[in-house]
Amino acid sequence: MLLVLWYTSKAFVPTFELSGKKIGYFEFVIIGEIFILAPLSAIHCYTKTLRVLLIEKMFDHFLLLNKPLYFNLFVLHLGPFAIEFMRWIILVVIGYIMVPDSIPLLQCLSLLAMQLAVLPIFWALGQIACAFIIRFGRGQNIITVFMTISAILSGVYFPTQVLPVELSSFFDRFSPFNLTLNLSREVLSSGWRNADLMTPLLSLLLWALVLVPLSICLLNYSVHAYRKQGRCGYLPQ
Repeated sequence: MLLVLWYTSKAFVPTFELSGKKIGYFEFVIIGEIFILAPLSAIHCYTKTLRVLLIEKMFDHFLLLNKPLYFNLFVLHLGPFAIEFMRWIILVVIGYIMVPDSIPLLQCLSLLAMQLAVLPIFWALGQIACAFIIRFGRGQNIITVFMTISAILSGVYFPTQVLPVELSSFFDRFSPFNLTLNLSREVLSSGWRNADLMTPLLSLLLWALVLVPLSICLLNYSVHAYRKQGRCGYLPQ
């Protein structure tokens, strides 16, 4: 995939201007791929864990445990997420080898710490996705579409400035995907001393404060509705 993007960037869009700075299209895309991987993986690993429980007919057994479901899902999703984390490391190494000037390793390590700090936002979105599946008995395809659209609109493959001004401004201000990716690009470009970084950091903190308790409430509500309806052994479509 990276080779395809590299050849495409050389053939069609070798460089373009972003925020007054010239950047190669391949560098733009690989930075986007690196720093959107962890947020998307956090959501995907939650829904994947739930799907395995449902397929293996183990979901009802986990509801009988002393620990709440949100805790059990968190613990179980760490295995798949660790595999995705290894993919992240490999992607960083490949990016450093191919475009070392655009992906300094020390900056990437500091951004790794930042991504770990914002992961609760995307874990919460993963729990909300699981709550949706438990409540309605389906929804995996809808969640996949949501993740794909969120990745595209976050600016992984093209700058959000190509969108209508109102739309790009809305997503850049309010989408946690856009906030995380734009913050990562800005740190790689200008470092952590940029005063403009405070606004996206505060926005991400606000998202975490809202989504984490909301996700727990929605997951508990979906489990309550599941028990009340007496459903068992269903599979999401």
